[in-house]
Amino acid sequence: MSEADQRALAEAIVALEKQSFAAKIADYAGQPISRIFKVMPKAANEKIQDAVNLAMLQCLKVAVKLLDGEPAREPRILMPKLMSGLAGGLSGFVGFAALPVELPITTTNILRSIAEIARAEGEDMSTREAQLACLEVFALGQHSTQFGSETGYYATRALLAKATGDMVASLLQRGVAEESASLFMRFLTEIAARFSLVVSERAAASAVPVIGALGGASINWVFTDYFQQLARGHFAIRRLERRYGTGPVQAWYREVVQRLAQKRKG
Repeated sequence: MSEADQRALAEAIVALEKQSFAAKIADYAGQPISRIFKVMPKAANEKIQDAVNLAMLQCLKVAVKLLDGEPAREPRILMPKLMSGLAGGLSGFVGFAALPVELPITTTNILRSIAEIARAEGEDMSTREAQLACLEVFALGQHSTQFGSETGYYATRALLAKATGDMVASLLQRGVAEESASLFMRFLTEIAARFSLVVSERAAASAVPVIGALGGASINWVFTDYFQQLARGHFAIRRLERRYGTGPVQAWYREVVQRLAQKRKG
């Protein structure tokens, strides 16, 4: 592996393994996530799950369509944060009831940013595989806070693969046919279930007084930045896998993670 690719691998590992969104929000709010969840409305989780399910697929279609015809360029990082912050700030005037309206807007904005990052790393966004890889980023947001744990990046990808079997290959061969549609929905269900947990953490943090004083804009900024970092790591790893093969990259990944984990313990 070249020196540049070794650096890319190390940066991707830090982005993908360093901290869960719950831990990041707990640091931001200045209190444990368990206390944050105490202020959540009782019916919140059900509403969040419904909002995520409705938003997921349509948001991906819109995000990818927005990229059509645009020239390849460096992905914009600041603008998506500003747009998400604006949406969060406006919804802050309404409160939790605005989530079903605000979430699709923010999700589309984040997915567009993820798609730009994917394209910059060599992904062909016209393919179903690349589009599904964008959705995978949302599943990566829900994992252990322990660096290098067994619930880290590759473990999450393995769980998704196990849940969906050979769905990607089936979709690529058959297109969006009836026999593959059910597999696609299984994949979306798995992604939505994981993403909804992160959305719950975001919604809970927005209800905390210190966060509420700062407004939904600030929490949405953190939310968008978090998934941008995951996307940069995820698509850097996929680029390296295309160049060197999945097996070697996974072996190098685990070796670096173990080395960094030992360094942190020491």
